Amino acid sequence: MRPGAICCIVAAVFALICPGFAGKLPAAETIIPEEGDSAREKGLAAFDRGEMETAYSLFRMHLAGHPGDVEILQKTAYILSKAEEYEDARRYFLQALEAGGENVYSLLGLGNLAFREYDLGEARWYYEQVLAIDPLDRPATENMAALNERIAGVKQLEKLKSRCDLIFLILLSGAALFLAAAVLTEYRLLALWRPRKPGNCSSPR
Repeated sequence: MRPGAICCIVAAVFALICPGFAGKLPAAETIIPEEGDSAREKGLAAFDRGEMETAYSLFRMHLAGHPGDVEILQKTAYILSKAEEYEDARRYFLQALEAGGENVYSLLGLGNLAFREYDLGEARWYYEQVLAIDPLDRPATENMAALNERIAGVKQLEKLKSRCDLIFLILLSGAALFLAAAVLTEYRLLALWRPRKPGNCSSPR
């Protein structure tokens, strides 16, 4: 695996476990295009320094003229995921897949976003795609293990809920039978102790 790919994978995992950085990303209308590849190089330099807002602006400048740059699409998606702009991050990852075919970083990033949003089925699908490309991919393997643990936990909770529901129904049925028996017993007692009307008696002569 190339060193650049390894760095991308590490960045994807870091995006999953770290909270979003403070500050709002620049709006699209505030981005001024820059000629040549200088925006790309400056953006990469800012990205390496951890200046994500600056990098985001410069990447957007570059992508305005080079919409198929897979690396910049991926890094832009990473920045957006860090900023908790998950829908936009997913859109850039998908664009990177369309521009560069199935690549590990984009698939892993999409899996991480799905995992973060508790869409476990979609997350599993993306991790499986990564492992189909590279069966020894460590981040995908670790994330798949965490995913399986989460799924097992959900199944245990579902079983527990089913048992609790069954116990509740049994108790409710028992309470209903007890109440019915109590009402019937009370009715019988009232019937036994209800005073009788006096009969017609003739007056003594």
